[in-house]
Amino acid sequence: MLTIESMDRRVQKSTRAQESGEAKRRAIPSARLVQGAEGSLGDHLFDLQRKAGNAAVTAMLLQRAGPAPAPADAGVTPTVAPGGPATTTAGGTPDAATTPTPVDPDVQTLWDANTAMQASFGNDVHKFQKDTQDQWTATSSKAWFSNDIKNYRQYVPTYVSVGITNLGNWIDANISTAHFLGLKAQTNKDIQAALTTASTAILTAGADHGVTTFEGFNVRMIRGSTTSLSLHAVGRAVDINSGTNPQFREDLGHDSAKLASLFRVIQTVTGTDVKSASDYASQQTASETFKTTFSAAWVATQKTELETRKKAAAAAPTDAGAKQKFQDQQQLVNDVVQPWMATPARVSSP
Repeated sequence: MLTIESMDRRVQKSTRAQESGEAKRRAIPSARLVQGAEGSLGDHLFDLQRKAGNAAVTAMLLQRAGPAPAPADAGVTPTVAPGGPATTTAGGTPDAATTPTPVDPDVQTLWDANTAMQASFGNDVHKFQKDTQDQWTATSSKAWFSNDIKNYRQYVPTYVSVGITNLGNWIDANISTAHFLGLKAQTNKDIQAALTTASTAILTAGADHGVTTFEGFNVRMIRGSTTSLSLHAVGRAVDINSGTNPQFREDLGHDSAKLASLFRVIQTVTGTDVKSASDYASQQTASETFKTTFSAAWVATQKTELETRKKAAAAAPTDAGAKQKFQDQQQLVNDVVQPWMATPARVSSP
């Protein structure tokens, strides 16, 4: 730091002498203050004042300090250094415009429970939340989800598993109105030509087709499943007269053991193997027979028959036929006394 102390009388006298007009007209010799040179700062200033005057002292001080900084141009926007607005540096705070929206707790729970879908959203729950919100905003198919984005998001993981990552857009692009025997339903566009062909053939035949209801696309899982989409959920299945068609009970789902028991009971009651019957008439007849025959009285009769066969098998221990009849009846009774067999007449189609 350059500090000039008060000068003694010799400096004051020299200053007055050097301010004369003759001294001002003399050329100002260049001078440089050299740090560390012999003598004090005051001695250097005194010598320079004596030889050249105040102008030389001022010139020397300016040379020592360097050029003054140029004034900033009022029309130029200063460059923002790192760490300034809209940036984040170590220890800094993100700008409000770039701070992610907090994750909704329901979204987080859904995300955590469905790890298989996460790669489709960059393994980023914030991206999942934003993308599904954007999908929901853009789609015209909200009614399929009761106009509730929570319902929409619940189905996203399962649709992602079959390659559909933008569910709303997929429905908008692939599901439309199909016509069948004068009835309308929403289906996938890729089965509508086949439906038209079938409808035309039936109408051309002139027969009384008896079709009163026609249903297609519906966002749902296979009956009894929480992870597998129904073909209805992609619009590639239709239901005709669903209220009166032979169906299987919904709560059995895809439990193979329960279904095997059910089919054994149906075949015993109706005399028809409905798994093999491919024509509508046979299945309809079996359904009607089952509804009028299966009852508590019928079950009581089977139990009585079991006791009869049991005695016959015991009376003839070497009779393989009697033993087999007893075992078959025992299996049937075991089937019909299951709690879920109380009303086995209806099971819904997938």
